[in-house]
Amino acid sequence: MEQNKTGKYLKYAIGEIILVVIGILIAIQINNKNQESKSEAKIDAIFEDIMDELALNIEETTKVIRFYKDKDSMASIVLYGEFYDKPFTKKYILNSKSLNILWSLPSTEEQMFFSDKAFTNLASNADAIPTKYTTIFKELYVLYAKDQMLVKSYNVEMKNKADSNVKEREQFEWYSLFPFAVIKNEGFIDYVLNDFRYKNKVRIVYTDGILRLLKYTTDYRNKAISCYQKIGALLNKSNVDDSFKINQKTIDLLVGTWKTESIPDVTFTTYVENDRLYSKSTRDTLITEFIPLSDSELLVYPDIDYVTWQLIDKKIKWSNNLESLIYERVEDSVK
Repeated sequence: MEQNKTGKYLKYAIGEIILVVIGILIAIQINNKNQESKSEAKIDAIFEDIMDELALNIEETTKVIRFYKDKDSMASIVLYGEFYDKPFTKKYILNSKSLNILWSLPSTEEQMFFSDKAFTNLASNADAIPTKYTTIFKELYVLYAKDQMLVKSYNVEMKNKADSNVKEREQFEWYSLFPFAVIKNEGFIDYVLNDFRYKNKVRIVYTDGILRLLKYTTDYRNKAISCYQKIGALLNKSNVDDSFKINQKTIDLLVGTWKTESIPDVTFTTYVENDRLYSKSTRDTLITEFIPLSDSELLVYPDIDYVTWQLIDKKIKWSNNLESLIYERVEDSVK
């Protein structure tokens, strides 16, 4: 009898222990789930901060793109005008509405101030990033560690060159006449027309500032927008921000299929995809993006070509720095 009682008590005790252990395991699992939920909520919040950070950085790139627009136009005239019936002469200088650009062309730059605080915070919590964010985290790492740093380094280089060019001008008598009297000073006009050093500096601005820095900046911008939109999709948030949003007026005006008499056997189709404006032609497979700068200006990417447009009798006049073409709408198809 005693043995039976002992056996029953032992079984009961073991059962109680098992129940306690199961209860503890369940509690641990619940706690782990709560911790995972809190951790994921924290990471979600950091990614929301990154979206805000990317929007600010994208706006910085737009500022630089606008800055180089006038420089691109004037540099093209200084370097290549004679080949496009726009010779760079004294008459052109005196009649130009952009005389100040000639002064500032090799001696000014636009600094970009990128933020990386949110991404630094994310990187410090890399061990807690859920698997759904693995791919975008890798893309962000390349964006911040490679693309952003490349833009920053060229930005610093352009600043150093601009500062050096300002210092070099101190040897000229007309330097003290800036900003007003210098514009029509014969010494300054002779300098920009005939001094090889001026054209060499313009060449550097065109090569390093426009062809390189502007290219790297738009590359970064393109990838930053892509990251922004992918994060928005993961968070079920809007993937369009004012820093790169296309206004409806531009869409209504440009979307459709176009042709020009200059290239009669080719049509060009402009369309919207993922809230971005693209164009393709029947001539090749190249797809270009239009980056709107205003209601009548855009930058063509990846060509890095500034274009303005003007509506004339239901046709559009497209103009870059050196030529203009008239396009007629063929149809309003979106894609």
